Amino acid sequence: MKVYQIFRTIFVSIAILFFHNSIFSQKYKEMMNDNSFNFYDVVKEAESYFKTIDVTKKGSGYKQFMRWAVGNEYKYYPSGDRLAVDPEFVVKAYKKNLSSKQDQSSTTVLTNGWREIGPFAINNITGHYAAGMGRVEDFYVNPNNKQQIYSCSRSGGLWKTENEGATWYSLSTETLVASGVNSIAVNPSDFNHIYIALQNARNNYSYGIYESSNGGESFTETGFNPTNLGLGGLGSNFKIYTVKHHPTLEDFLVVGTSNGLYITSNNFSSWTKIVDSGQFIQVEFHPTNDAIFYAYNTSQRNLVYVYNSLNNEYSTTTINSNNNNLATIAVTENAPDHVYFASSSGIFKSMNSGSNFSFISNSFNNISNIGTDAFAVSSSNYQNLLIGGVDAANSTNGGLSFTKRTDWYLGSSLHGDGSLEENYFNSTAYVHADLRIAKSIDGFFYVGTDGCLAKSEDGGVTWQNLMQINAPPIRENYKLGISQSHNKVAISGSQDNGTSIKKPSEWVEAYGADGMEGIVLPLNPDYMIGSYQFGGRIRTLNAGTSNTIVTSNGTDGWWEAPLAYDPNDQFKIYDFRNGVYVSTDFGLNYNYVGTPSFLSSNPDNYWWQIRNAEIAQNNSDIIIVSRTSEIEKSTDGGISFTNIRNNLPNHMIQDIAINPNDDNDIIVVNASFTDNSEKVFRSINGGTSWINITHNIGDIPVHTVVIDHTNNPKIYIGTEVGVYYMPLDGNNWVLYSPDLPNVAIEELEINYGANTLKAATWGRGLWEYDLVDRASYPSIESTSITDPVSLNSPLEGSNQFITSEIIYDGNLTDVKVFFDKQSIL
Repeated sequence: MKVYQIFRTIFVSIAILFFHNSIFSQKYKEMMNDNSFNFYDVVKEAESYFKTIDVTKKGSGYKQFMRWAVGNEYKYYPSGDRLAVDPEFVVKAYKKNLSSKQDQSSTTVLTNGWREIGPFAINNITGHYAAGMGRVEDFYVNPNNKQQIYSCSRSGGLWKTENEGATWYSLSTETLVASGVNSIAVNPSDFNHIYIALQNARNNYSYGIYESSNGGESFTETGFNPTNLGLGGLGSNFKIYTVKHHPTLEDFLVVGTSNGLYITSNNFSSWTKIVDSGQFIQVEFHPTNDAIFYAYNTSQRNLVYVYNSLNNEYSTTTINSNNNNLATIAVTENAPDHVYFASSSGIFKSMNSGSNFSFISNSFNNISNIGTDAFAVSSSNYQNLLIGGVDAANSTNGGLSFTKRTDWYLGSSLHGDGSLEENYFNSTAYVHADLRIAKSIDGFFYVGTDGCLAKSEDGGVTWQNLMQINAPPIRENYKLGISQSHNKVAISGSQDNGTSIKKPSEWVEAYGADGMEGIVLPLNPDYMIGSYQFGGRIRTLNAGTSNTIVTSNGTDGWWEAPLAYDPNDQFKIYDFRNGVYVSTDFGLNYNYVGTPSFLSSNPDNYWWQIRNAEIAQNNSDIIIVSRTSEIEKSTDGGISFTNIRNNLPNHMIQDIAINPNDDNDIIVVNASFTDNSEKVFRSINGGTSWINITHNIGDIPVHTVVIDHTNNPKIYIGTEVGVYYMPLDGNNWVLYSPDLPNVAIEELEINYGANTLKAATWGRGLWEYDLVDRASYPSIESTSITDPVSLNSPLEGSNQFITSEIIYDGNLTDVKVFFDKQSIL
């Protein structure tokens, strides 16, 4: 592997943020946030820019660009037109399905609903150098009782603690039409009266503002919603960045959006748009003058808006700095007329309520990994400042100089010389990477990051993680791998929180970066392979206690590069990237096999790499791969491929499933935002022709599909808004989401022996449920033999005792064990 690729694979995999604006393309960002620009024009502009810089450098923005690109291309493919979408089409289809769904009480299941798997805490850290629970977008600490805190997850809803993070519990946002909460406002006179900005979990577009008067136990939609605004919804690019409640006026709120600045004085019965356009990402009230508030608009990078509600006028103050796209403003009760402005150009301060600003310092730019995404001034000492991007630094002299206080990397000397796990639990300098927001309450600093909510009681010098032991399960999972020999074992990959391994009694945080695809050897639940972005692989033979970085060749794969084991030779591993690579020693060494024809023109461009792959259960020479709308089939183990697209529509394929009982029975799904009747297709002749089986799913984007193994097979699909099933030859999809939060489902897997369906969600971790109509069947929870299967054991001829744990309410009268499909006991 080239040195460049090693650095790219490892260092680009670390959580980074756009904090060095001097090296970030403003034109590209503006195009990305403006839906009038075609998706592929944005990609072209961004790729041209990134060719001119070192994308391995922290702060390059490349990783964030890829997250955005991967999370958006499937919606607008092939045209790239981001305007040809009904903003509420998914909500309409979902509500229609809810109103007409079949009575689920007639479905025989083992339990009442989906069961949450977690993770619920950081139990055990082995190779994970930046462990965390999930992304915190906003929070509110009760100034009258700091034990009470609300925390907003970008995609996992609203959470609350009554004991400063010792325990957290989910509020009723999980039953709303979307699952992301990116901003919260609280009535200063009533901690239980709250407002939240609700957003789609997968693309952060707004569903308006919801209100609760009972501390989040129930919510109602305010008048500030997509219907009344004509803006917002899953397909829209309208975003609510911030909601702020007036310090004293009961019904006065300010809303900063991607389409201007709004105020309401009557609790959203009506509102006034006081600035017609712009990206208003932050609003702060003057600490003592209730008539004044400040707002920052990223579209006007060197201006701060100062609004005076007494005369309904606003003014703008120019700040003499450049590259302020990621700037932050701050105020402090300790110096009420001071307003602070932090950007990559430095820190500026106004001493006259924003009339003018003077430069203080840009010394924090000399400290590694310090950006301006999070910025706060102590409410008890205006000389004490906190600033952060990937890491955090504090100042005790008003911003003239800063000292780095946190480090995202658990192996850093800042944490001591202990193990990664010891440093995580014991260090006072560990705060998860990527600070999103910072506040000061009663002189204490609080920050929300991509992995936790943290607090400092000494001005930002030392830190305490408030989401460490009993934490909100808010992982944004990309992929999932499960064990077929132990129902309580799984491996999952999540955004910014790496690869995690579910063991029978605990979780192991195995590796950092953006975790991707994972597999578990069916014959031994300790043998696993995980992934990080662009096809990086980690291999463990002891369930994550230790791991090794391995790769099939020197070429990057797709962002979520596929990985699979041979169903009939489970030590044989297939790695899919610019071709098919095969390992016969469980992923340690690989040989090139072949390449589908759709890669022939750009074999080394990862945008052209294989994106989905599936191997037939009964004949592993049958392999199906896809890239965008192209799909090809091999019948010789990946050596050669034949195009089987035929009459499939021109949509980006999101997943492929092959019937475990029939290798010619294939299903593909897509998540297009531009078509209302072409989401699920089936071929019963190996891909020669395809039948549209979307039926009543309508507009709902579909991300994943599996087929069970029963005599009366069911198809299960994971969508943008839940799980559905249908008999294989049926014509009506049934919602199958009891007790499952309304989150996007990224991947489904079936444990055949336990009759269990598992789901990786975007924002609420892992969940499981029982397969339809399997209540009368035993659940085989685990199976093991005397000598666990490995590359070297058991030896041929050695006797093995087989042990199975079975859960069953009835009496087992005829138990048999099958080997090579022949009864041996």
